[in-house]
Amino acid sequence: PKYGRRLSGLDALVATVKIELNQLPELLADYLERFKSEDYKQDFGWIDHVGEVRDKTIIKLADDALIQNLSNSSTEKIWLVPPVVVDWSRADKYTFGKAYQDEQVDLRISWLLTKLAGEASLDALKKSRIFLWEDEGETTHETWTCYRCIYAEVTVMNATYILTDGKWYRVNQDFVTEVRAEISKLASTDPALPKYSDKDEETYNKRVASEKGWIVADRKLVAFGGKNSKFEMCDIVAPLGDMIHVKKYAGSAPLSHLFNQGTHAAELWVGQPEFRLAVASAIPQILAASEAQPRPVEDAYRTVFAIISNSNKPLIDSLPFFSCLSLRNASRTIRRLGMRVAVVKVDSDQGKPRAPTRVVRRSRDTPPADA
Repeated sequence: PKYGRRLSGLDALVATVKIELNQLPELLADYLERFKSEDYKQDFGWIDHVGEVRDKTIIKLADDALIQNLSNSSTEKIWLVPPVVVDWSRADKYTFGKAYQDEQVDLRISWLLTKLAGEASLDALKKSRIFLWEDEGETTHETWTCYRCIYAEVTVMNATYILTDGKWYRVNQDFVTEVRAEISKLASTDPALPKYSDKDEETYNKRVASEKGWIVADRKLVAFGGKNSKFEMCDIVAPLGDMIHVKKYAGSAPLSHLFNQGTHAAELWVGQPEFRLAVASAIPQILAASEAQPRPVEDAYRTVFAIISNSNKPLIDSLPFFSCLSLRNASRTIRRLGMRVAVVKVDSDQGKPRAPTRVVRRSRDTPPADA
C-alpha cells in the first residue's frame, strides 16, 4: 500500500512501509498533505468533537465525579458492560470475583454496588474483577477489572466526559445533543416484536420467525467474495423488505458491531448483484434468482436494528453516547445506499433486579405456617 501496511499513533505517526531511502522525502510530503487535508470530515467529522483525555488533573476530576455518582446511587448515566464483544456461543454467566456464585446473565450497575457493599472507591473498582464463565463455571472465558467494565457519562466544569474501556474522553456537549436528536427519529415500534424470554438470540430469532411466518436468516451464511468468505445477511427477514438484525444490549462494543454488520450487509445487498444471487441460492425464500440482478428500488428495503433491552426507558434514551454515535454513522451510510433504517426495542425481563425475598427465621420448635 502507498502509505504503508500499518499506520498508528496519537501525537506521532507510526508507519510500517517498505520503500527505498530516496523515496522517503516524497512519502513524508504525502503524509503531511494528508494530515492537513479535511476530507475526513465527510465521513469522520465526529473526530473533531471527541478526544481522549490525558491530563491527569481532568482524569482525577472525572473519576471523582464517577465515584460521587456511584456513592449517591445516581446511576442514570452509568452502565456496567463487558468492554469487548462477547462470543455468547461459548460464554455463559458473569460473577463478581473468581468464586462461581450469585452468577448473572447480564451485568447491572446495581448488582456491582451491592457487591461493593457501599465502598465504591476508585481503588476498589480497579482491584475488583468481573469474571465471564463458560460451561456453568467450569472455565474462565474472560476477566476484567470493574473499572474497565464501567461506561459512564459525567459532567465536569460544564463539559461532558465519557469513560469507556478504562479511558476518559471529552465530548462537545452541542455534539451530544445533535447526535441524540438525529437518532431519535429512527425509533420505531414497527415491526412489533415479542418480548425476549429465550435462552439466546438464536432461539429468539427462530421463535419469532415461526410465530409470525417470517424467514430465519440467522446463521445462514452466504458464500461470497471468493475463498472462504461468508456473510450473514441478517437475522430475520420480514414482509415489506424488512431485514432485521437482533442483538442483546451489552454495551457500546456489541452494539457498534451490530451497526457495522447491518451497514456491511446493506452495502452488499444494494451494491453487489452477485451477492443477491448468492442469497437467492442460499436462502431462496427471500429472493428468486430471476429477481436478483436489478438493483433494488430505492426505499424498497429497510434495515431494522432490534435491540433487546431490560431498561424501562425508551430505547434511544437508554443508549450510551458512543452507541448513539455508531448508530448515526451507520444510518447515514445505509440511507445513502437507498435503504430505510429503523431501531426497535425488544423488551426483556432478563437481568432486571429481582424483588427482594422476605426470609422468616424460626426456631427449631416453631411449626411451619401451614402445619
